[in-house]
Amino acid sequence: MLILLAGWYYHSTRLPADTTPPVAMENNDYRFDRVDCWFSFPEQEVISCGRLLTPDNTGGFSLPVVIIHEQSEERRPDPVLYLQGGPGSTAGLNDAGIDYWLAWRDNANFKRDVIFMDPRGTGDSKPQLACASFDRLSLEILREDITLQEEFRRGDLGMQACFRHAANAYFNPEFFGTQQSASDIHGLINALPEYPQWNLFGVSYGTRLAMAAAFQFPAVRAMVLDSPYPAGRGDMEQWPEVFDQAIQRFANWCDADAKCTGESRENFIARLRQVLQQLKAYPVSLSVARWDGEWPVRLLLNDHRFLSFLFSSIYDANSWPHISEAMSIVLGSEKGFYPYADRTRMAELMQSLVNQAVSTDFFPMVFDAVDCADQTAVRQDVYEDHIKRYPLLADYTRDLWQFQRCDPNIIPAPLRLNAENIPEQPALLLSGDIDPITPAHWAEALHQQWPSSQWLEMKNTGHAVTVTHGCLLERAVDFFDHPDKKFTGCW
Repeated sequence: MLILLAGWYYHSTRLPADTTPPVAMENNDYRFDRVDCWFSFPEQEVISCGRLLTPDNTGGFSLPVVIIHEQSEERRPDPVLYLQGGPGSTAGLNDAGIDYWLAWRDNANFKRDVIFMDPRGTGDSKPQLACASFDRLSLEILREDITLQEEFRRGDLGMQACFRHAANAYFNPEFFGTQQSASDIHGLINALPEYPQWNLFGVSYGTRLAMAAAFQFPAVRAMVLDSPYPAGRGDMEQWPEVFDQAIQRFANWCDADAKCTGESRENFIARLRQVLQQLKAYPVSLSVARWDGEWPVRLLLNDHRFLSFLFSSIYDANSWPHISEAMSIVLGSEKGFYPYADRTRMAELMQSLVNQAVSTDFFPMVFDAVDCADQTAVRQDVYEDHIKRYPLLADYTRDLWQFQRCDPNIIPAPLRLNAENIPEQPALLLSGDIDPITPAHWAEALHQQWPSSQWLEMKNTGHAVTVTHGCLLERAVDFFDHPDKKFTGCW
């Protein structure tokens, strides 16, 4: 579960790990250098590229930037900066990624230039914070039938080794965190004076970054925040609640839907417990195809890895039918024996989970470094109190508080997030009522603190609302054009 927990937001290809030393700079200012684009794109498109050079005293990073220019006569002067999920996700600024973003731009039709930037340590950032040994460890662990606690322990040791190696070369924990990334956004905005006003479009972690960048920074005029992830939410202390309530919300939906419960109409939680007991006693070995053409991944599917599959599948309503299907396959097996057709189908159902876990679009070290800067230190008593209040998965989550990988207190106060820093700019908050990782009540509470915000909750919806409801992406231009007017959504 450790290897599979970090996130499910990615769509491009990571380059081989680049540990080029930080860029040498003559002063401690941001600088934007325009460069030729390093990817191909249709000749009718106008795309410009550059690299944002960060100050030497914050790491001297070189961050790739791509601007897709709007060519219509309706073009507005204020661009949209897209902030992806994570932390640790690349923007996907390569051939395949740009094809995706061009299609996304067409669907959104913001009538504005759209801008993307790889965050520190990801994608084609220099230096890149990657660790091949941890990637190999992840694949090794997936083949073994070990407890969740043992998986966390081995993953923790592997990540510590990665950071020790990086610290000897170029890594400094003060160079990472949402506040540092927000400063990079300020540096980009100030380096492009042709755009005096900007809009931000953030998804998941990107919403947290958008809020940090917009706070007391008037160059940002408006924000669309899809699946809000405010500061102070999602810390490790809250994991028991997040996981417990995610499954409870889905169970309530499933119990009310005959297609989900199946002919038995048996309670979802009861069936889930049977599945976990079965897989704990009789794990099943699967050969799962990789989407990048590499050799298949050998997955030993046990109880806690099935929970990872369940949790990740709740993200997307299109995957919800797969949950009941997988449960039925497990419950229909006889002491771990699966007919060939069932084993083949189960391997197919696990493809999304496994490919997200081994994705080269995601950088676990960056995730950990940013998470360390943003989190509060785990208090054992508070964590154990959460376990008592949210006991559904206590057998799996009880001891995880021990595996916080760093002491957040090493990050200087000015670089830490402040949950009380609410921007003043207009914002559109979009939530799914069954979102497992950024639950809708987070956005509701944020909306109550933010007078200039609007909040829209979509029913029967998981994470990344504008992916499920394309009409909201298409209508976002109405909000950007008139952020002070009531947003009517898809109606």
